[in-house]
Amino acid sequence: MLEGKHQQRSSSSSRAWICPIEWFAYTGVLISSSTEMRSAPHGSPRVVRIAGLGPREVGLLAQGAGGELGKQDRQQGWLGYGRKRTMFRSVNGVQLHTVMFGDGPRTLVATGGWTGSWELWQQPFELLTAAGWRCISFDHRGSGESPVDPDLITVEAMTEDVIGVLDAYGVGQCVLAGESMGGAIAQLAVEHYPNRFTGLVLVDPAEAVFNDRRAMLAAGSRADYPATVQAFIERCVPEPDSEHVKRWGHDILLRAEPEQAARLLEMWQHATASDPSRITVPTLIVHGAADAIVPVEYVRALARLLPDAELVMLDGVGHVPTMTRPHDVVAAICQRFPAVV
Repeated sequence: MLEGKHQQRSSSSSRAWICPIEWFAYTGVLISSSTEMRSAPHGSPRVVRIAGLGPREVGLLAQGAGGELGKQDRQQGWLGYGRKRTMFRSVNGVQLHTVMFGDGPRTLVATGGWTGSWELWQQPFELLTAAGWRCISFDHRGSGESPVDPDLITVEAMTEDVIGVLDAYGVGQCVLAGESMGGAIAQLAVEHYPNRFTGLVLVDPAEAVFNDRRAMLAAGSRADYPATVQAFIERCVPEPDSEHVKRWGHDILLRAEPEQAARLLEMWQHATASDPSRITVPTLIVHGAADAIVPVEYVRALARLLPDAELVMLDGVGHVPTMTRPHDVVAAICQRFPAVV
């Protein structure tokens, strides 16, 4: 269905089982050379589609993910086409914790939201690497293993850090992805440096504003950060059977210091929002229809303002589909940005 200048697709977990051509297990996912990808941890599997995952990729994954060889590779940090590399990089005067997965010809660079580290993208990275991508992420200022002086946390600095990470890894151009508040940073980076990006992925992107809700979250972070994080995660993850995701998210967010968490919210008081009409690269927006953090209405309006946007709504999904529905996120990315044959 066309809505303004963007096309909207809907993803649902209710789909039929189709007899596969060739299957193997990989991190709880079954993949076939017919380019169907299905998640089947319990009961009836959920079907999603990845364009461009052909027999060659399936064969390589089977060699790397099955049997004793696959077990050894995973223990040594190998995923998909290449090794997971973790290192600290000096970027714009601060030390940022960075990771890179795979050695594919296409590069996706991703950033998380609020105090969320690169781990928000871990599951999509594992799947994207298998589909031929090189994936890079980092703990932005004030998150994960990138603690900084709170005074150094600004929207401008975090936007420049995206470019700094690209330069540190020698990336000329890439698809840039941002989750939640990272989506607002990603939009600014693409607007200011359009020649560095071939596409944009926004997952439940937050507004570039400082409002009453963020003010309350900042105050709560200073008063009782663990309790504030717990309440925030409960709102972020409404999906059933997701207690493991909530525990994981809780551990990720609590690595930040309370003052850094507050500053990541308050920095938007003096920020200039991006102009979506100036972002001309192909854009994919993936949004959870049950997101209690970012209203669906805002995302629909954003999609209409972007010149070349596709909006994918995920039914029954909350604020962090990169963690609760990584297969659907990857399917949407690979369909929007297919491999060039």
